[in-house]
Amino acid sequence: MLLGSVLSGKAAAIGILSGLVIEILGLGISTYLQIRREWRQFREARREHAREIEESYIHYDQLIQQLRAFPLEQRRRRLRYIRDRRTTMHERLGLFTGGMERLGVLPLLLALYLQFKDWRLGDWNTFASITLVQGLLAFAILLAYALSWHLISLRARVQAYELLLAEANTQDGE
Repeated sequence: MLLGSVLSGKAAAIGILSGLVIEILGLGISTYLQIRREWRQFREARREHAREIEESYIHYDQLIQQLRAFPLEQRRRRLRYIRDRRTTMHERLGLFTGGMERLGVLPLLLALYLQFKDWRLGDWNTFASITLVQGLLAFAILLAYALSWHLISLRARVQAYELLLAEANTQDGE
């Protein structure tokens, strides 16, 4: 695009078309390699899922063994601490995310549908009519949506840590 804006005439057209061809080739090669790499997962979905579950369990068991290397009293204190942190996180997180983990991508898709329901392909005047305030609000909504998913993944990590600590403690006779 830079070449097309700097050059003019036939040289610009050749530069733009060359860039487009290179991008399309790169996309095609990338798509082919991804399909080739992931094809087994689709062809043998049950076997791949069972393999992933087995690998996850082995990793889970290794983490529990590593946690059990710490003294039981220290693990109990950490478990109490992490449970309290999870409880307060859950209460505070609800103020920001609401039911994001239950709704998934539906609120974003609904907002995009309502924004672009009357838009037709090639009608770029619609975008010119968006004011600065509307653009900032749309950006704030997308930012809040991304932050919500980040906070939900953070909560999932805290829950996983709590589960690992609880399991490590129960194996020691708690």
